[in-house]
Amino acid sequence: MDKNQVYVWLAEADNVKIRESIVRKLIDETGLDHRTVVGLIKMYNNMNEDISTIFDKLLDEDFYTIENMLICYKNGLEDIIPVRFYECVNFVRQANITRLPDRFVEGDGTLNFFTILDSITEIGNGAFKDCRNLSILVTHDKITSIGFEAFKDCASLPRIKLSKSLEHIGDGAFSGCNKLSRINIPDKIYRLGDNTFNGCSSLVYVEMTHELDLGENTFKNCYNLREVFGEISYVGKNCFSGCTLLHGIELSAPLISYGAFKNCSELTDIVFDVLPLEIQEDAFLGCNSIRYIGIDALFYQLKEITGYIELGRHISLHPDECEVDISKSVRPFMDALDIKTKREKFSIFRTDEGEDKK
Repeated sequence: MDKNQVYVWLAEADNVKIRESIVRKLIDETGLDHRTVVGLIKMYNNMNEDISTIFDKLLDEDFYTIENMLICYKNGLEDIIPVRFYECVNFVRQANITRLPDRFVEGDGTLNFFTILDSITEIGNGAFKDCRNLSILVTHDKITSIGFEAFKDCASLPRIKLSKSLEHIGDGAFSGCNKLSRINIPDKIYRLGDNTFNGCSSLVYVEMTHELDLGENTFKNCYNLREVFGEISYVGKNCFSGCTLLHGIELSAPLISYGAFKNCSELTDIVFDVLPLEIQEDAFLGCNSIRYIGIDALFYQLKEITGYIELGRHISLHPDECEVDISKSVRPFMDALDIKTKREKFSIFRTDEGEDKK
């Protein structure tokens, strides 16, 4: 192995545009794993260590003992510790590691299996980002936090069991996980941030047992998403935009944000537990299949109504002898849906004790 060539590559790896190819060359030339090579590049660029001495040690198989890895960890050289030691119970416990580092194995195309040990309760920002061949991830129920973009673009990951203890999921945590097909949201999660599942094109089912706030683009372009089980208390901008197979949704949100259901072309059923006070522009643009809107919230004010009341060119309300408030809080909702359905008329009605009244 030509060490001088290796040092040239280490220097060239500072160029972001060619970094990935340099990393591959270094892995092939040195036999080191992806994480260690990336750590070596970082050390070389910082020039805080005698790089030749460290490099010689890394090439020696006898260097890789738990004792030496603990010394590296305690001396701030954790970046060069190979991935396999983070799956070693003795090392993780002795080093008292409870959090997988930020960018832990980011971009590692060789990683296809990883076990998160019970003593690790937090997953750092970008920890597994762009690990495109990671297909099996073993988790446990003590994990409390998943960081920003932690699993972004893990394109081969078909499933992940979220911990019952989970309290935080960072923005973009699973965006681009193209094979992820189903997700259950734990009880302690009350908000999914921006882009959490953006672009998860194989995601079909989302299940939650409690009300949940959804940020911007949370499920955007989840083309195969069909069912969302649970109540949604806030809907961010473009939250479900492009979910072309979504056919039913239950909402208790007072605000439906810009483009929230844009181009949900198969959306047929909407249930409002609370009639929204504001529906922003293009919230239901392209929702051309809506046939049923159920309003569980009752309004016993202002109007005594009989028969059908026209509220828009394609909207009519059948009050079924109940008194309904059709004041300004209702009109934005009607305006948002006007001329966005193929049907000339459909009924908006309440449900009472499980029985529809039409």
